[in-house]
Amino acid sequence: MKTQDNSQDRIPKTAKSNIDDIMRIEQEFLQQRSFGDRLSDRVSALAESIGFIGAGRVKLLVWIGWPAAGERIRGCCRLPWNC
Repeated sequence: MKTQDNSQDRIPKTAKSNIDDIMRIEQEFLQQRSFGDRLSDRVSALAESIGFIGAGRVKLLVWIGWPAAGERIRGCCRLPWNC
């Protein structure tokens, strides 16, 4: 009895050929993209990252909390135009 499950053996040859063709077409498409397309993909990947989202949340909390904390700690104005 064969204990290893080799998924390559279960895929019909026509299906494997179709998958290989799709992979080849995808690779050709990715190589033919313009500079703008590649740049927009990288910017989108950065904007979707958890680190970028977390940094934005931290920045927002600091932006909201800084004036209130500064007034209590250092005695400075909460808003710059009230000084």
